[in-house]
Amino acid sequence: MELGKRDVEKIVEEQVEAFEEALLERVRLVEPTPRTILLALDHSDQDSMATSLGAEIGRRHNAVIAVTGGFPDEMEEEARSYLSEASHRLREEGIDARTLWAPEKKSFDKILWAQRESGADILILPAPYFRDIETLGEDSIGTNLDVILARSPIPVLVIRNPGPEPEEVLDRIHLAIFDHTPPSQASAEWAILLAGGGRMDVLALVEEELVEMMEEALVSEGITEEDLEEGLIRSLVPLVSAVLRRCDDADIPCDVDYVTADLVDTITRRAGRRRGMIVLRGYEARDRPGEKVAREVILRSRAPVMVVKEPTRS
Repeated sequence: MELGKRDVEKIVEEQVEAFEEALLERVRLVEPTPRTILLALDHSDQDSMATSLGAEIGRRHNAVIAVTGGFPDEMEEEARSYLSEASHRLREEGIDARTLWAPEKKSFDKILWAQRESGADILILPAPYFRDIETLGEDSIGTNLDVILARSPIPVLVIRNPGPEPEEVLDRIHLAIFDHTPPSQASAEWAILLAGGGRMDVLALVEEELVEMMEEALVSEGITEEDLEEGLIRSLVPLVSAVLRRCDDADIPCDVDYVTADLVDTITRRAGRRRGMIVLRGYEARDRPGEKVAREVILRSRAPVMVVKEPTRS
């Protein structure tokens, strides 16, 4: 993953500020309360997996499920029937489910409208949304998902491949922590919630390319690569420690690895070996490093990926 000079400066500034704040105050994690899950279907092979996973999360947390879709208006009759059937099947499983049909024109606007209308706490959808992966190619997540990831204030759980049973997905949560920002803390909070009844793997990651670039920029200051690596790893310790405390309180087995490596490769490789779900922070506008990590993990992972951008609503 290539990083420019401005990317490096921004990351360094954020890491220093976060580390200083962490030293002053112990990290306190807030438990999310998922009351409503928004399920955005597109008639793809991933719909079954998205529905099953949404149903399992809904059962575990007594959440309502709102079913919607970003279908074009010319497919309205067929789409309404398809979404109503999905809601009906969920209700037959004992889940409170309803259907929402958005008045917007574009697929991503329809989903974002349904998100606001339902007051959803989590959005679950296939990727690439309402686009044929053979047409887009393996190197694209599609415009709809791209816009939703950038604009959605709530966690987005992306299903790229039809996968195992939802219980198996939720049995192991892979939490990737690569900075100490509010979205990273929020991603940790959601990961702990989802890991209840299973186990957690925490990957505390330092981007090796970032270390190399920072070393070149700070060589005149006499700072070595080892110094930089140690400092960046130390900046992750307060959040990782908070995760360990919460997992211990909740009786969730938790393993932690501190690694200096390529972020995307490490995250997808670990999750690929052990399956489960990946949880990581999202990104704001102009946050190029965060955007690249989220996009590339979704592209390369066969496991479901949850992207969390904003602090948890208490």
